[in-house]
Amino acid sequence: ERAAREARELLRSAAAQANPRARELYAGMVENGIGGDARPALARQVYAEAGTRLARWRLARMLEQGRGGPKDLVSARKLYRLAGEAGQIDARYDHARMLRAGLGGPQDLPAARAELERTTGFCHGDAADDLAEMAEKGEGGLRNVELAATHYLRAIDCDNGNFRPPAALTRWERLSRETRYAIQNKLLADSRYAGPVDGAWSAALARALRKGTARPGGSRR
Repeated sequence: ERAAREARELLRSAAAQANPRARELYAGMVENGIGGDARPALARQVYAEAGTRLARWRLARMLEQGRGGPKDLVSARKLYRLAGEAGQIDARYDHARMLRAGLGGPQDLPAARAELERTTGFCHGDAADDLAEMAEKGEGGLRNVELAATHYLRAIDCDNGNFRPPAALTRWERLSRETRYAIQNKLLADSRYAGPVDGAWSAALARALRKGTARPGGSRR
């Protein structure tokens, strides 16, 4: 705790010298009450001053959730977009989520799907599940159960404990029959499964789905 207080004071001093990285780190300590009291209103201010992609993402979360001040979904959506364009993958996912739900502006399903497709080079479980669901339902583009199956499986393979529980493990019966067949066929092709292609849940299928190798993903911190 003493070290945390000292670190917070050093970062506060560096942040006062307009160091963006120091501002980002100091705001994180202030937001979460590390090395002193939590001061969410101050965290908002310092994140805004930092202007880094991570700071913009964290500020957007605070604005969306109404922490440290009033909710501002319009500004949150804009900041998610800016942070995502700068390469913050969690922000890109959150921007897609708001576009899909019509939060902070008009609903735009094609733009939401395109944003999720821009995350596929990274192992982000929530983005993979959302893209799979949009492809399965034909939201924002053509219905494509093969693409849906690919990304439902990717959500499992990318799960690192920081994302929602993968849909294929927790909502199997709610997936379309065609998607369930496609998932089983892909598992067969990868030699991860040797059971029937019948769309049914089974112990063998559960074992096959869990054979994916967990990889580092977006933090969702």
